[in-house]
Amino acid sequence: MKLVEIEQEALALPDCDRASLVAKLLDTLPPQGTDVTDEEVEQREREMDLRQMAAISHEEFVHFVQEQRGQISRIDAGMPRMTLNDRDILESH
Repeated sequence: MKLVEIEQEALALPDCDRASLVAKLLDTLPPQGTDVTDEEVEQREREMDLRQMAAISHEEFVHFVQEQRGQISRIDAGMPRMTLNDRDILESH
């Protein structure tokens, strides 16, 4: 069975069955944030130590995530525009 066919069948299910299916599928995924390797953490720490990457505050991070999710605009928050690119974050500070 192809993915498209599975998706169509799943969408045709009643709400409670779709919710149950979603919960079961989500339980099979690893927790968010567990895909970061020790090597990546060490690389990020080296970049911070060498000033190749700028640290941002928790508030800036939250606003950045909300903007990326379309929940707020940076203009409304009174904060500079950021993108997912580390260089853009570094240059804006």
